[in-house]
Amino acid sequence: MTITFSNIYKNNIFDGLKKIITTEFKKMPIYNDLPFIGRGGAMFLNIQITDDIDEENFIMGTLRKISVSIKLYQRLEGSQEFNANKSIQNRYAERIRSLIEQKTNYTVSSNTQWINGEVIEISYDPDMNEEEENYTVCELSCEFMTMQTFIIEE
Repeated sequence: MTITFSNIYKNNIFDGLKKIITTEFKKMPIYNDLPFIGRGGAMFLNIQITDDIDEENFIMGTLRKISVSIKLYQRLEGSQEFNANKSIQNRYAERIRSLIEQKTNYTVSSNTQWINGEVIEISYDPDMNEEEENYTVCELSCEFMTMQTFIIEE
């Protein structure tokens, strides 16, 4: 008897977030491959899984709470005003919060991707490393409940 698992990080969380965000911001690059790497373009998002907690176990699967960090990077160029950059980030962050709140229960083709999706906190001054110093950064801390279903093959 074999138990087959699906990649819920990609299939449920990342793909769902990418779809709802790119519907609003069509040209916003979204990455989830590395915590940070300098990329071309003035703005981009980086989505990382920060925590994964089993909330409840069932015979055929597990209800999991997935914590996610969405970082919005805006490259600093020339002598731009700090407050103007923060104002731009604020508008983007609040719109992303609104998109997640509108899709608090997100379903694609009758498959529930997540339930109770919410933005827990927005930090406009997150911890940053040296490589990020040429960017203004804001971080949205989010949580999503999702079901990990086990497919048992005999």
